[in-house]
Amino acid sequence: MNPPEPVPAYREPDGIALAGPERDEEPPLPDEASVPAAAAAQASTAPVSAGPGNVLHVRFTSGAGTDRVVTAMEEFRRLLRDRPGATRVVLHVPASAGDPLPMELRRGVAYDADFLAEVQRRLGGGLVDVRLA
Repeated sequence: MNPPEPVPAYREPDGIALAGPERDEEPPLPDEASVPAAAAAQASTAPVSAGPGNVLHVRFTSGAGTDRVVTAMEEFRRLLRDRPGATRVVLHVPASAGDPLPMELRRGVAYDADFLAEVQRRLGGGLVDVRLA
């Protein structure tokens, strides 16, 4: 017994009948979108849960301007307050004279996939880089 033919989610306009492998093909990405998509596919993924002894390192972009960095830091602080947990957090604060200054926070965070999604939603745009080590 053969499986039934799949039912399409939408109907093609009259006069257009695609059959075979061409039926499910999508057009290629435009050139300006294919480079970022390829880079994202090759990028390593962030772990979605922290193990014992892991530390969350948070780096703020120094090239974004002081006002934007301060706003991002305040938003990150609110996020930490909303998600208390056991994962230690070290902020790497941009310094005017060289390397960022590490500062460990007294409170930890509940690190999971929801936390990562919330960081992206609130602080997307390259202002902050979070890495678990």
